[in-house]
Amino acid sequence: MTERGREYVIKALKRNDVPMLPVPSIKADIDERMAIYFRGPPPKAYINVGGGVVSAGIRPSKLSLESGLLKESSIAPTNVDSVIRRLLQADIPVIHLENVKQLAQQHGLPIAPATTPKIGVGTLYFQRAYNLWLAGAVLAAIIAGLYLFSRSDWGFRILQTTSHREDSGPPEPMV
Repeated sequence: MTERGREYVIKALKRNDVPMLPVPSIKADIDERMAIYFRGPPPKAYINVGGGVVSAGIRPSKLSLESGLLKESSIAPTNVDSVIRRLLQADIPVIHLENVKQLAQQHGLPIAPATTPKIGVGTLYFQRAYNLWLAGAVLAAIIAGLYLFSRSDWGFRILQTTSHREDSGPPEPMV
C-alpha cells in the first residue's frame, strides 16, 4: 500500500472511531482479531474478502483455500495459523472470496463502478439460460408425435395424396 493510501486508511479509522490493531507479529494480530470477534456472542459466519496473511495464512496454505463456503474438512491440515482456520475449528462457517476481480468479471459485475449499481438488477440476479434437458424432451415428444401421427389412420387419411377408388374391372367406354 502506498503512503498516501495508508494516510487515507488512518483518517478513515479515526473518523469512524475504529481502533487500529497492533501488529507486533502475525500471531498477536490473529489473537487480537479473535478477541474482538468473540467479545460478545460468537459470530454466525465469517466473510473473508481477499487473501491477507492474517485472515487466510501464508502463501502455500492460502493457495489451498478455494472461493466459496469453507468447512473444516475442506482445508488441508497444516501448522499455519490464520483467522479462517481458527473460526473453522470453532465450527463457524466461513465464506472465502478470493480473486474478487475474477469473480466480478465471471458474474458480469463492474469493477470499481462510477455509480453504485441498483440492488436486484444485473446478471448476478437474472441470467437467461435454457434448460437443455427440457428442450431435448420437447423435441423428442414432437418427433414421437409426428411419427405416431404419420403411422396412424388419421395421419394416413390426411397425408394421402390420391384417392383410392375400388377397382371393379376395366374402365367403361366413354362413347
